[in-house]
Amino acid sequence: AGPTWKGTLRTLNLAGKPPLRLQAPVTLEAAPARVALGPADLRSDAAQIQIKELVWTPRTLVTRGQIRGIPVGFGADAKQKAMLVSEDLKLGGEWQIRLGEHADGTVRLSRESGDLVLGGEQPVAAGLSVLEARITALNDRLGWSLEAAGSRLGQISGAGTALAERSSGSW
Repeated sequence: AGPTWKGTLRTLNLAGKPPLRLQAPVTLEAAPARVALGPADLRSDAAQIQIKELVWTPRTLVTRGQIRGIPVGFGADAKQKAMLVSEDLKLGGEWQIRLGEHADGTVRLSRESGDLVLGGEQPVAAGLSVLEARITALNDRLGWSLEAAGSRLGQISGAGTALAERSSGSW
């Protein structure tokens, strides 16, 4: 119901860290009850986001894709406020999500290279060798896990579960 626009997005430049540029034209459909984006490849010199599928309706969201080389590096200043310390740590991962009548999917983020630097007067590198976070959903049952290891950090791991509920059309 309502007008539908179908076309091609030819250029897109996103300012930020990292700045991303659309690598090739992508199809885009927009209507009051549906938005769909064809496969899209966004890149900077070292980072990449590939959206393989993205479809939204008022009752569903379906998306999948992957990221590579996304720079991250947070620490705390003297007032314990989060601040960007360096962009040495690079993350990658993938996602496949379907939110409809039920929540289903997976999201995984992991360290590709670099280290996490904790800020302050004397910044300290964590010496990361492992950093991975996962979220899985199956029939509204959510599970998450986190694993990190580093020469200065030691080892950290955790896991948990939860139940997703839909109420008045929202999760």
